[in-house]
Amino acid sequence: MADGLFGEWPTLEPDGAPPSPDAERRVLFVCTGNIARSAAAERIARARHAGIGLEYDSAGIGALVGRPVADDVEAAVRARGADPGPHVAKQVTRALVDGAGLILVADVEHRDWLLEEWPDLVHRVALLREAAAVAAALADDPDGAAGSEPGRLPAARRLVDRCGHSRRWGIADPYRRGPVRGERAVAEVEQALAVLLPLYAASVRR
Repeated sequence: MADGLFGEWPTLEPDGAPPSPDAERRVLFVCTGNIARSAAAERIARARHAGIGLEYDSAGIGALVGRPVADDVEAAVRARGADPGPHVAKQVTRALVDGAGLILVADVEHRDWLLEEWPDLVHRVALLREAAAVAAALADDPDGAAGSEPGRLPAARRLVDRCGHSRRWGIADPYRRGPVRGERAVAEVEQALAVLLPLYAASVRR
């Protein structure tokens, strides 16, 4: 087992088996329609954070199934040199969440929806911006990263359990709200990913 920022793999969690090592390296982004915030996160992650040992996917709790990235969001992503490429919106499913070690949502309502559907995800779902802030704080205090929990917990759980899941960390939905809102949402996504993904990747790397 490898030490990381958020701890090591456990042999067993108190409330069930942890995600597999392969799943722990998969990050799932979730918003509402899967055509704006989560789609932008997936595209930027693939373009800017490839080759660090993580895999990325996205879905929506009320997906506009089959739709491409919203125009204003696509423009903001392209302006950053992260070509959205082909995107087909899809609904979040049990199979998708089971295949992800860390599930990053745009706002509180997405976390609430996921936990109402699948309460066992409680240690894997966090708001993207808050997760980035918590990861940065832990990186600045490595002695406190291990915490005092008994046993060894997976990286995602050590991160998620330190989040307060406050609405203030939400990313406002830019869909059909013009280019300024689209740019703001994509900028918030980009900034959070730049902090979080390298730290998370280091914590799960063998």
